Amino acid sequence: MKPDSDQAADESTRTHISGRGDNLDTVTSPQSAKQDFTPESFGHFELLEMIGYGGMGVVYRAKDTRLGREVALKKLLGAAADHPVLRGRFETEAKAIARLHHPNLMPILEYGQVNKQPYFTMPLLSGVTLAERIGDYQKEPRRAVELMVKVARAVQHAHENQILHRDLKPSNILFDDKDEPIVADFGVAKLVDAGADLTATGAVLGTPAYMSPEQAAGRLSEISARSDIWTLGVLLYELVVGERPFRGATREEVTPQILTDIVPSPILKVPTLDETLARIILKCLQKRPDDRYQSAGRIAEDLQRWLDGQKPQVKLPSRISNQRRLLWLILPAMALLLAGFWLTGPRSELDPLVDANGRLHQPVWVTPEVPLRTDAESKTITIRSEGRTFLQLASNVRAKRFRYRAQVRVNQALKPGAAAGIFIGGSTHSNGTENVFCCLALDLDRFGFERQDVPMAANRCYPVAAALPTGAALVASQDVHKYPMETLADGWCPLIWEIDTDNFVAKRGDQIVCAKSSGEFQGLFRLSKMANSTLNVQNLYPQFSSSNAIGVCIYNSDASFRDIGIELLP
Repeated sequence: MKPDSDQAADESTRTHISGRGDNLDTVTSPQSAKQDFTPESFGHFELLEMIGYGGMGVVYRAKDTRLGREVALKKLLGAAADHPVLRGRFETEAKAIARLHHPNLMPILEYGQVNKQPYFTMPLLSGVTLAERIGDYQKEPRRAVELMVKVARAVQHAHENQILHRDLKPSNILFDDKDEPIVADFGVAKLVDAGADLTATGAVLGTPAYMSPEQAAGRLSEISARSDIWTLGVLLYELVVGERPFRGATREEVTPQILTDIVPSPILKVPTLDETLARIILKCLQKRPDDRYQSAGRIAEDLQRWLDGQKPQVKLPSRISNQRRLLWLILPAMALLLAGFWLTGPRSELDPLVDANGRLHQPVWVTPEVPLRTDAESKTITIRSEGRTFLQLASNVRAKRFRYRAQVRVNQALKPGAAAGIFIGGSTHSNGTENVFCCLALDLDRFGFERQDVPMAANRCYPVAAALPTGAALVASQDVHKYPMETLADGWCPLIWEIDTDNFVAKRGDQIVCAKSSGEFQGLFRLSKMANSTLNVQNLYPQFSSSNAIGVCIYNSDASFRDIGIELLP
């Protein structure tokens, strides 16, 4: 059984029904509808039993009186049959299924109308769904992989026929009488060559817990076969770990995690899991579609090679040496955790982010990825950016009181206004046309404040918003602390954020740069919005919370970071 919160997430965020009872904006209780159902005739079918019900459609166990066989019959409900968009979506589903001929895909038997009410029929499967058997695979990863090889090949066949599923999940994978998996429910499928998408403008279709970042964000033009690949990764993760990578009771809880949070390595959940299999899963779950597997067929091939004891063909993300996916962190906070400092949440995000050697598994590029270098000996990170770059190091520390620190050095100014620093309170919001990342930044500006007699440096503390992925930014009113460059040993500047619930103190070593409440920072942001003309932030009201993301920021510079750490405060 799933935890109650996951059950709630499934029920409250369902989007479509096909085959076996998933909901789309449910308007009537499925159980009460089933209890009230009376067998009836529908054309040349006898509707015997309701087996699935939702706001748009209903599925029956029906008898085809012409051929004398039982089938699953799906038809639109009531007013939905007169709605052009819903009728179009229903027809798209029928066309999608009709184009597919694969042993692990649900076929369509017949499509037609009775009294202007469209319907189609499918084979009636007596087996259960994967959702009902999800726990059977956790201790048997080989069984899980064998299953997903078949599912991935079925999805590849759909993609080869220009069909995106967009709603893969355990309840949409059924088992036939031979215990073979059958991928069903193409209710929110998209025919790639069909032109316009049959959704309401800006509508996000699918089940949020299984959506890719681009699908969850509503970036409809970016949804592709690689979006289904993300979902295959979620399914495999859930099979071998026993839970999804991102969980929550509502759509509002799950979606921000998908957009910004780092996927916890499956090995952290199941230490005995084979590392290569874990890396295959993480390859599917890369935030950027270009970093994932590029076809479901390649996933199937690598999973089969894993079963056969062979090396994968696709380059996988490394937990240790891949410069694009690895940062080194020194975390004295681990000692404090062991000493008994309690966090306010169920557990610290330090736990899934950092292994026993203090290495970060998977940082997240909030903005487009830029060159990154690591020095394992000195534990130094160097990032080169000719624009505004944000790199998330932790999605949620979940502590009321903590200190986030790093030593920062600007090595080279690539353009005017070169700076680098650390941010807190990071979160992503939509302004209706694009996503905007908002946070509180504390940075070192080495080149912007010069005097003729003494080279000067400055620290700046300010709210900032940056459009994704263009980097267009609004920088709010800021506190500036200037001082002679010679006070920085070898150019390194110790930057510190100290957080006490809703109060934030920015420091350079022991020197306070600014101290404000979250409400005061929000006020600065709102005032600055009024004068901004390059970025649409009029509808943005970010909450600069201590529980939001933390990371590093770079602007027009080559900059280095070292001694990065989080300390819990008493």
